[in-house]
Amino acid sequence: MTEAHTAQTPQQARALLDPQTMSVLGAFAEPATPSEAARQLGQPANRTTYHVRRLLDLELLRGVPGPGKRTRYQVVARSFVVPYRLTAAADVSDTFAPFFRELEGRFTAAVRERAQELSQERLEGAFTLRLGEVTPFEADPPPAELLSYALIANIQTLSLSAEQYADFERDLGALFARYAAHGPAPERRVCTAVRLLFPGALYAAQTE
Repeated sequence: MTEAHTAQTPQQARALLDPQTMSVLGAFAEPATPSEAARQLGQPANRTTYHVRRLLDLELLRGVPGPGKRTRYQVVARSFVVPYRLTAAADVSDTFAPFFRELEGRFTAAVRERAQELSQERLEGAFTLRLGEVTPFEADPPPAELLSYALIANIQTLSLSAEQYADFERDLGALFARYAAHGPAPERRVCTAVRLLFPGALYAAQTE
């Protein structure tokens, strides 16, 4: 197994940008049978077998020798690189849609969970959407007594020079790297942080 594999086709790129595919690949970080991976993923064995066949065809999984007669499979690399040019070779909305659907679903579930927590405390949280503002979307700060694992959502429209843009991206990267360095621990909870930075305004009414 190599350290990194670069996608060679739009089909590979589309698969790698699908969170479901990455979950399946993660179950084969070490050699495993489809049934073993299915138990780890908590899904039916026939669904995992389908994904295995698809990922073998895409050359993202490979068979590996092991004990017994059952075939085991493993990812071809520890990490995967998707060149921009491959996302442009297909419909970009189709390429990124699975990722954003998964992100939307996870975020929506977190909102529901947070609303339930606040309701139990007879409190209420909210989102604020502003027209023509540099902060068009923001989750209102939570009550002080419920700060633990508060839902955080904030979208900013910024005016940046090329140098400031690079500095901002570097600062965000350093912040992510600092917290990513902390490994799992009983007192920690798995959280998702999304880093998106791109030229242009989110809403057409906002001038660049």
